[in-house]
Amino acid sequence: MKTPLSDLSQAEQELLARARRSEQHAALANLPTPVLQEISRSQGIDFATALLYDRLRRSAQHGSFIRQVEAELENPPEHAAPRVTVVPGAFYREHPHTGADGKRLFEIAGQLRWPVDRIEIESFGALDTSARMINDWLLARRAKPRILVSLSKGGADLKIALARPETERAMSDAVSWINLSGLVTGTPLIAWLRARRLRSLGVRILLWLRGQCFAVLDELRHGAGSPLHNWPTIPGSLRVIHVVGFPLRRHLSNSWARRGYERLAPLGPNDGGVFFWGMLRDGLSWEDESMESSGAHGGCDASCGAATSHPAARGFADFAPPESRAARLNNDAHTASPTT
Repeated sequence: MKTPLSDLSQAEQELLARARRSEQHAALANLPTPVLQEISRSQGIDFATALLYDRLRRSAQHGSFIRQVEAELENPPEHAAPRVTVVPGAFYREHPHTGADGKRLFEIAGQLRWPVDRIEIESFGALDTSARMINDWLLARRAKPRILVSLSKGGADLKIALARPETERAMSDAVSWINLSGLVTGTPLIAWLRARRLRSLGVRILLWLRGQCFAVLDELRHGAGSPLHNWPTIPGSLRVIHVVGFPLRRHLSNSWARRGYERLAPLGPNDGGVFFWGMLRDGLSWEDESMESSGAHGGCDASCGAATSHPAARGFADFAPPESRAARLNNDAHTASPTT
């Protein structure tokens, strides 16, 4: 059976084999943040990335979903064609080359002959403003079944939308939310920026010239006290699939991603914008029953490619961007988004 691991180069296969053979930290639970940081320092961040990826794929918590995804990639089930609705990433109007506008998703949906549209939120709006716009848009345009696909900051916007009082009505048509490398628990890059006054001032001026607000960046910070720190109640009918890329250093072709990756490297494996283990630990480590049933905290499963029990799946398995597609070191509660 062809899987996302089938396309690995020999060097990547050897790296994963080395991680698999390692007797240390045999379970995902044995890889807390300090341990991953020490492995990154002593054995290199590429090995730490491969080790985390291997333990995630083989974990009791996520492994069954991985096998389900890979089986459905080989024999996709029949489903009624859903409507795909894209929630775009930050600066999707100013920088469409990042993929934040969802162009690739439109192409994939077109190949599958699925209807597709995009919620025209502000390019870099406040979380509350974007959340209201998302729900207002969904309430005005009914379509069932609907799959919501968020990119980068769009994941944060959609997460905040779920906390609004009209959420049950707005999300009533949606069967799945696929979060493509979204900043659903924020990013440590905000703390990195705030610690550098001159750089922070330059970003503030740039945003002001564009008519955008620096305070929006602060909303995207990671950690306690952030608007994104806690999860709202997820509607029982909505299954949540998080897709996060596990790139090695050499896979990062985008200059923004490379810079972000190096800035976050002291924290361990990352994709240039999302701190992997921080996301898994703070946002995705929910009880097993909610992972399968999309209960109070939504579903979180891990896999390669991109598939869900609803087939949002097979088309989006090809969505991994150039910087991470080379290795497909992906986790489908997790693959990669092209933007940060």
